Amino acid sequence: MIAFLLARLDEEEGTTGAAGITHWRHWPTRSQRVVDDHDELVVACPLRDVADQIAIWGPMSAVANIEARRMVLDLYEQATLGPARDALRQAVQALVMTYRDHVDYDISWTLRQQL
Repeated sequence: MIAFLLARLDEEEGTTGAAGITHWRHWPTRSQRVVDDHDELVVACPLRDVADQIAIWGPMSAVANIEARRMVLDLYEQATLGPARDALRQAVQALVMTYRDHVDYDISWTLRQQL
């Protein structure tokens, strides 16, 4: 399960790095246009909701998200046996479940079925 999650994070990190590490934002504010730190157009979307998602999940946000998930893995691997490690294992399982449609996902990692 750990190797599976690390592989997914490596894949995500690889695609994020390809986009460059810049902050993305709307310009003008709350528009359908998303620009980077250099005011270069990243994308113009017909729907502002789509532009919102792109601006929120720009490269810097994606990298921070990947680092946070790696930190959960590190905490799990460093935890001693006991309730804290058990809780961290469930946290790791919850992170892994986001990839449940991946061909290599093992159904035994599922904490519970979707509600």
